[in-house]
Amino acid sequence: MKHYKLLSILALSTFGIAYATSNSLDNLNFDIGIYQNYNGASLKTLETELSKSNKKQFLCYFVSNIKPNQKFHITTRISSPKGARFKGKDSDFSFNKDQTEHRLNYDFSNKENKDSLDFCWNFDKRDPSGDYNIKVVIENKEYPSFSFKLTE
Repeated sequence: MKHYKLLSILALSTFGIAYATSNSLDNLNFDIGIYQNYNGASLKTLETELSKSNKKQFLCYFVSNIKPNQKFHITTRISSPKGARFKGKDSDFSFNKDQTEHRLNYDFSNKENKDSLDFCWNFDKRDPSGDYNIKVVIENKEYPSFSFKLTE
């Protein structure tokens, strides 16, 4: 009887380790910054200023190396000057009364077995100039924030 209990414990613990490994976020790669569109290709710049008048510049973050059927929750927080507005992929951001703190919650399920996921925003004359900061949390893992200045 003890032999079967030991086998059951080993089988359950092995399953638990395999399950934890398959849902781990360690496989994900994350990148954030200002990107420039060059003939259809997006290239990351080293800039921390984004111009409203340059229609080829975008604020983007990318999550890559996603496993098939992997699921995770993404929270995107953006601090901005008063009056800014943002839209998400399938939903709008929630924001405070002054529209200076914005939050998007997004549940991602890799049913289509994509390798990557991107979120990008462009800006125009309606957006307030000034200092912005974006912070991304995937599940409980907080990635380094990115600060930039939006200029004319």
